[in-house]
Amino acid sequence: MSITVLYDGRCRICRSIIQQYRQMTGDSIEWFDITGEDLWLRDRGILPEAARRELHVLDEQRNRIRGVDAIRLLWSHLPKRRFQLLASMMRFAPFYWCANRLYRLSNLRQSSSICAMR
Repeated sequence: MSITVLYDGRCRICRSIIQQYRQMTGDSIEWFDITGEDLWLRDRGILPEAARRELHVLDEQRNRIRGVDAIRLLWSHLPKRRFQLLASMMRFAPFYWCANRLYRLSNLRQSSSICAMR
């Protein structure tokens, strides 16, 4: 069983990034567009607003991972070595702290501007 990446298909930035990742991975990762899937999300204990606001990934055991931890998990499954290296570096506290801060800052900008302009 592979990981499942939940993404907001109405968000242009999200679609663009996911398309790039999809080209790298083919069918080795499951990609799930959460657009119109509020009931599906709620059935899994995920608030639809939270799923649209930050990245959520279901790991191989179907545990929900979100935010920068979801990015780390996703990058560890991408075939390009640079993503795997970044994912490994994020295991160390200083890198994790920086990645988390950058993720939160980019999330604030996206939710207040670009992703809101669906």
